[in-house]
Amino acid sequence: MSSLLAAQAIVQKAIEYCNIPSVVGYELPFVKHLQKEYEQLGYHTSLINNSLLVHGHDPLSPLVSVHIDRHWLIKTWINKYTYAWFVVEKDWFNVDYFKHPDFLHSLSAGYLGQPVVAYDYVTWETIADGVILDAVINGQTNNLDFSVAGTENVPIGTPLSYSIKHKETNERFSAQIDNLLSVAIMYQLCLHGYQWSILFTPEEEVGQSWSYILYHLEKSTTDLQNILILDTCPLDQDNLLNQGAVVLRNKDALAKFNAEMVAKIEQILINQRIPYVKIDELIIEENRLHEQYKQPLKGLGITELGQLISHTQGKYSGASLQIPTIGYHTNQETTSISSIANIYTTLSSYLWLSK
Repeated sequence: MSSLLAAQAIVQKAIEYCNIPSVVGYELPFVKHLQKEYEQLGYHTSLINNSLLVHGHDPLSPLVSVHIDRHWLIKTWINKYTYAWFVVEKDWFNVDYFKHPDFLHSLSAGYLGQPVVAYDYVTWETIADGVILDAVINGQTNNLDFSVAGTENVPIGTPLSYSIKHKETNERFSAQIDNLLSVAIMYQLCLHGYQWSILFTPEEEVGQSWSYILYHLEKSTTDLQNILILDTCPLDQDNLLNQGAVVLRNKDALAKFNAEMVAKIEQILINQRIPYVKIDELIIEENRLHEQYKQPLKGLGITELGQLISHTQGKYSGASLQIPTIGYHTNQETTSISSIANIYTTLSSYLWLSK
């Protein structure tokens, strides 16, 4: 199958996944759906603490990890709704990082009139359809308070996901694609005989998915230094989408990645003439200009792979491969068909070389 045909199939699968809610902390419907899909393909699966392990036929092969959670809301009180990320972070993990008002404002912008779906996070049943009326910053709770019409009678604790929305052209694909697009890419690879193990993890959006990866690795015989993380990357650079670029990293703010593995993937990109950027190098270069003009510097960011490496003092390591996007964490996050095709080609080549 050509990479372009594969990209088109991946987009159709991602559109299908748009129908399945997976709000951070409440991902069980999506986990169960994926478990059924992979068992129908003939793979053995294990459901462990809301993470799903799809067993490849080579127990010593490296691991690909993909997170499955997405952002949106939780009903926290009568006619009161809050960003799920903040609720899970504080109530489940006793973490309450300060969110700058500018950041909260950027999250709330553009939500007016957005349709939402309240769902039962065990049965996947739709309880009610609603519409966002307002989103205001609550200075006391360091959170966002949303007003929603149509979901007044759903129980407190109910998650609300984005209503189904996508846009597809010959050049672009838009939806809430973080991170269902990566899930769709892995499904397409498995249709064509991919045999590594895949770990689908929850709670990446609250910085906890690395712990699920660690739990698996401590009980497995997989290659400990060649873990591959597949994700999206919010570069907001339209030219990179037009080029069909993909994204690599040498490191994040916490740790250096496996340089040999990164170099191996980079060589594939060079050989295949696929455009790419290394996001840490891009940020460092941007900071040189920011420093020159006395502008605020950007951080390198914290990733689940960096957390895994840092928490285990380098016992486990690997590389990440990402799809550049614009409109990050919205219902209109966008990437290019050419970037999807190129990341599929890169992954196929890398997995073949690593057999």
